[in-house]
Amino acid sequence: MLILDSKDASTSERFSGFGGSKDLTIKIRATQIGDASYHPALPVERQIKIKAPSRVAFYDERRMDSRFDDKKNAFLNKLSSQRGITGEKAIRLFDSDNYDSDGDGMSNLMERAFGGDSLFKDKRSVGPKSIRKGDGYQYLIFNKFNDTFNTEGIVYIVESSRDLRTWTPHTDSSNGPVQVGTALDLGGGMERVVFRTREKLSDNNGKSLYMRVRVKAR
Repeated sequence: MLILDSKDASTSERFSGFGGSKDLTIKIRATQIGDASYHPALPVERQIKIKAPSRVAFYDERRMDSRFDDKKNAFLNKLSSQRGITGEKAIRLFDSDNYDSDGDGMSNLMERAFGGDSLFKDKRSVGPKSIRKGDGYQYLIFNKFNDTFNTEGIVYIVESSRDLRTWTPHTDSSNGPVQVGTALDLGGGMERVVFRTREKLSDNNGKSLYMRVRVKAR
């Protein structure tokens, strides 16, 4: 029998977040009371600490990945040959938000923000995607942390443009893009959202409308 208990955990069936804490401790207790075939055993208890999503947790987790050393060596070799950067500086850049560890065109910050794998080229599967529904609007779909799990405070800024020069954020309630529908819960603190332009192609004389999402770490 396993008993999971934590004073920090929600009593509901769905996990409701870390409640502002940086981690969550789960106690696992195994017991065997004995029967006609087995003698009773002393209870065995273990504690597992789960870190809340954060920049530190992101980099700590990938250091335990079996692919980490190979990816780091490939990154260091490429940085040395192309830019002449070596040593401790190169190692720090590998674990930097502004650099692309796996060479798929997404920075480590973007990988974290969209729920990607920074040690695997997965831009096509996790990057924001443009979709069309034939109704004249431009749509953008992407994965993000839901507010409960966004303990790091990553900011998602969805923008639209008519000319690729001037961009209007979704916070502009008059001209910016709008979220449509309800976010789809993906589990693990991530959700999928869809935004669309506020105007149709016909409002732009039939010319293309553009959308993008930028992410910022606080």
